[in-house]
Amino acid sequence: MISTSPDFISEAQLDFLNLLGYQYLQHGRLHHALLIYELILELDPGNSQLIFAASYAAIRCNDPEKALLFLDSLSFLYSDSAIGWLLRGKALAKLQRFSEAERAMRLFVIRRQRPQLHEQ
Repeated sequence: MISTSPDFISEAQLDFLNLLGYQYLQHGRLHHALLIYELILELDPGNSQLIFAASYAAIRCNDPEKALLFLDSLSFLYSDSAIGWLLRGKALAKLQRFSEAERAMRLFVIRRQRPQLHEQ
């Protein structure tokens, strides 16, 4: 679901673009997917799900620097997201920044386990 939409484009149109980006990712059209997600983020810059999708597309396009730029644009409200730490770890590993990648992956594991701890 798109959180905010500009007046000149409907939420349904943004959802369609999001679906198009996803389909491009699924069918190996990685650069097309990244372009679509960059376009959507211009229209809806604060959407964490789109930032995660754009980061994933950038990692798959072998552009980890861009992935980190997307992740760095997240507000502090989403900094505890497990998926954010996973994507950050993958991007850092591609940049061969292994100690930082290891820390990010440890935080991913901790954040991923957190809901399970509350359920027990």
